[in-house]
Amino acid sequence: MASLTDQGASKIALETYVRNTENVRIELPDGEKVTYNVIETIEDKSTGLHGYVLENEITNEIVISFEGTQTKNGFTQSVNDIQEDINVIVLGDSSYTVHSQLTHQMFINIYYFYRLYVFIVVIYVVFYCFLCLVNCFLVKIPTVHKTTS
Repeated sequence: MASLTDQGASKIALETYVRNTENVRIELPDGEKVTYNVIETIEDKSTGLHGYVLENEITNEIVISFEGTQTKNGFTQSVNDIQEDINVIVLGDSSYTVHSQLTHQMFINIYYFYRLYVFIVVIYVVFYCFLCLVNCFLVKIPTVHKTTS
């Protein structure tokens, strides 16, 4: 049995937008059809969070799939969803991290680790650019003076 491909993952992602799904059937490149059963629905109506935890019972593969930002579910829901995206992506804060039952702690730890890693890389690049600028202004470029005879 082959593993989940990008094409299969794409099919699962599309099915995440369908409510009350019990399973997702995908076709692998070799033509084999595989079913991923929903073992948990993740939902928070106040923030627009919706997703599924799916399992392939044959391979025991687990797939976690979330909807992306929704802007077609009315103005209020669109504002809530975009506000939540800004809180998570820009500010690094989310109501999901407050409610441990909504997000597994491992995902939270991974998120904060990479957020810190990106921050350190950005600081390093900014500091390196600063040093390059300082070096350009402090190092005097020799000039050639022509003398007239």
